[in-house]
Amino acid sequence: MTSAQLARTCREALGYSPTAVVNEHLIREAQRDLVYSPLSAKQIAHQMGFSRYFRKQTGCTPGEFRESAHRQMLDAPRG
Repeated sequence: MTSAQLARTCREALGYSPTAVVNEHLIREAQRDLVYSPLSAKQIAHQMGFSRYFRKQTGCTPGEFRESAHRQMLDAPRG
């Protein structure tokens, strides 16, 4: 199977290109790390290899995402 065939098959099966699938996975991994990792937001963005793409996809910088996630965790009702 050629790379073009693989890309077409992936797009048909998932509705996204292989690159989009990988990028979505990286965004989710970065979001998880921003919430639970002791590394700085800058270190995580550098480790993932993107910061502008993160902002383009999520609407906020990695640091803003971390602050928002931590604020939501603090405001969540405890049960």
